[in-house]
Amino acid sequence: MKHLKIGIVTAAIMVAAFFATEKKAEAALTTNNVNLKVEKAYTVSESEKTPVKWDSIMQDGDKIILQWFAKKDVSTYAIYRSTSKNGSYKKIAEVEGNAVDYICGYSDQEVTYGKTYYYKIKALNALSGKYSDYSEIAQIKMQLSVPYILRINSFKGAFNIIVGGKKYTGFEIYDGERLIGTTMEAYLVSLRKGFHKLQVRAFLDNSSTRVYSEKSPVGIFVVTGTGKIYQITPDSDPITPEIKKVKRGKTSLKLILHGSPKLYDGIRIQAEVSGKGYSKKVKMPYAKKTFKKLTPGTTYKIKLRTIKKTKIDGATIVLYSDWVTKKVKTKK
Repeated sequence: MKHLKIGIVTAAIMVAAFFATEKKAEAALTTNNVNLKVEKAYTVSESEKTPVKWDSIMQDGDKIILQWFAKKDVSTYAIYRSTSKNGSYKKIAEVEGNAVDYICGYSDQEVTYGKTYYYKIKALNALSGKYSDYSEIAQIKMQLSVPYILRINSFKGAFNIIVGGKKYTGFEIYDGERLIGTTMEAYLVSLRKGFHKLQVRAFLDNSSTRVYSEKSPVGIFVVTGTGKIYQITPDSDPITPEIKKVKRGKTSLKLILHGSPKLYDGIRIQAEVSGKGYSKKVKMPYAKKTFKKLTPGTTYKIKLRTIKKTKIDGATIVLYSDWVTKKVKTKK
């Protein structure tokens, strides 16, 4: 019987050891699960702090379109706006999160032309109920659409300039830097013989302020002696000269230009001092010009523009580039 008792005790010990081993294994498995849960919670905690990243911000007519990359596990995105970068930001909208979408967006229609707006976003995590850090600040200025010259019609010795584009309060028409008219759609103007660089820009009277668009690209038009008007291609436009260096002497200034002189047919260089001017048309191929018999220690204003000739309607028309100006002082 002693042997039997010992066998029973031994069996009992073996069973107890087996269950102890099972409990250790279960405890180890439970511990691993806990570790996994902690690790997952830590990952979520870190990701929820990650700010929203912008995809784009753009103007679409009279509204601003905001787009950003979607984040996982987000219930809502809170959008904040200010009219100064370091000013007070006000929450203007909330956008629901969507796990399917790659890009999220919002259209801000409560905006005014001429103002600059600043935006930032934070995301509410659906699992933790906590907000992420703010995104970087994105900014954009509400601009008027740029108009354009639709066409120019001859009209009883004058020219009718037709302007296209979105209509605001009106359009301004420029010939070079000179304002020649204000209109809503068309403007009747007399243009002298020769070439004209015409541009338009839109304006909007907004309460007590006037907001302007950018000027349209330059349209180059030539009026012939017969009273006809032609638009010429941009490659006919004379290249604006570029001053590479000015070598100063006591009584002289040597002007050196960039680029090849073969790109234009001539150049007009002018130096001015105390209201008196020195002007000379220089034939190419010259890429430099020296002014002599100048006064020591005197500041001179040098102006130059290139010349290009083209034949239109059987006549030779001389085209000019914009003036380039530089102030230079002779040595004492």
